[in-house]
Amino acid sequence: MDEFVNQINDSLSKSNILLRPIQAEDSAFLFKVFASSLLDDASFADWATIQDNAILKMQFNAQENQYRGQFSNASFNLIELNQIPVGRYYLDKADDTIRIIDITLLPAFRNQSIGKTILSHTLKRAGQYELPVHLHVNRTNPAQRLYTRLGFKQVAETDTHLILEWVASSSSSLT
Repeated sequence: MDEFVNQINDSLSKSNILLRPIQAEDSAFLFKVFASSLLDDASFADWATIQDNAILKMQFNAQENQYRGQFSNASFNLIELNQIPVGRYYLDKADDTIRIIDITLLPAFRNQSIGKTILSHTLKRAGQYELPVHLHVNRTNPAQRLYTRLGFKQVAETDTHLILEWVASSSSSLT
């Protein structure tokens, strides 16, 4: 997995975006990213209240534990832009697929092509390995439009999420 992420990082080098392994001291930032994905920008303005929210902290810890338990060989990365943490990118590479476990940016960094750039480079690498890419997206998440533009197709659904797949032959353009 590290080799795959290193290849993505090599191709991202000109964009000032870096994926770096998560470290213990990143926990508070990761909680902030998690909370921002659940709350709208207006709610997020009261960060002191959010930091003290025990239920949000339990949900964050449960999600992190689930991801790490279910995807024990995955790569858990912080997204940095110009050496500033802006989000998280969790990626798992199995023998037969690449799974994007999570990609989340802080609200101030959304809609600036950061996610599109990372995903495009991931898809390019997956295509070189001839592996499909899978992800789950919440039915209400506006990122669905980006995934569709990148060539993802819906292959299944749950009550709350769409399961999407990208295969090299179905992609139109990764730029």
